[in-house]
Amino acid sequence: MHSESKQFAATAARGVEPTPSALRAPFSPSPPDAAPLALRRSAAELPLRYFDGTSVLCFFAVERGLADAQIDRRHFRLAMHWRRWAIVGMGFYEFASSTIGGYHEVGIAIPVLPIDKPGPKLDLASLVETLRPARTRRSGLCVLHLPVTTETARAAGADHWGYPKFVTSIAWRLGGREFDCAVDDPQSSAAPIVRLSGSLGLGVPVPSMDQVLYSRHDDRTLRTEIAIAGKSTVRVGSRLRLAIGASAHPMAATLRALGMEGARPLVVMHIRRFTSVLPAGVTE
Repeated sequence: MHSESKQFAATAARGVEPTPSALRAPFSPSPPDAAPLALRRSAAELPLRYFDGTSVLCFFAVERGLADAQIDRRHFRLAMHWRRWAIVGMGFYEFASSTIGGYHEVGIAIPVLPIDKPGPKLDLASLVETLRPARTRRSGLCVLHLPVTTETARAAGADHWGYPKFVTSIAWRLGGREFDCAVDDPQSSAAPIVRLSGSLGLGVPVPSMDQVLYSRHDDRTLRTEIAIAGKSTVRVGSRLRLAIGASAHPMAATLRALGMEGARPLVVMHIRRFTSVLPAGVTE
């Protein structure tokens, strides 16, 4: 996967002219009928390819019981927990150029294992596992909510992987070390769902890490390995803070149920100008 990602990064650098400046202002969601009908019927070609992306990845500690209550325990179990604590991840993405266009995305996810697979707790072994290539990693992220800013992105994720995507506006601003991202409620402009803002802190370069995602689609458990290549840093001394809005949206309800109002991330990773390849999922 790593060699494929490097080859793809070189190809993208030669053949695609990204336009990140066009994406600094908040996106307005596309109306449901904006995407071609064929695409809304799973016609998006796989793998999806991302030519220029930026992400801020945050990992929070929450009460283990609260995290466990959010996953479908018929099919998954918590992968990273220690005593009373479990990990919840949030990813904030700006895709300037991809095979399905430019858009923003924000996700909430919990590290899981398929129910019938052995695996680690949050100890030294599981921390080392996160550094393994995706193909040898046992645990992966189960996405709970995944707002995006275009109907094309929503349809592709829902149709191919069963991801819980919905279309809304997402405001994104990254200047120096300061980051501010807010997700609007698609049903109420007066009540945002969530906002993450503050200083990213100092950066320490680290190798790029591929991602593994688990999802349920058409009564199957899918495992998807995402190849990523970019400039990655772990941020030290972050002053980011999460604020949950007054929204009644299910994503806001999930964040409240996880006890994440005012939460500060344990670990922050910032990935700049990355390329990635999102292939079809494989049935577990």
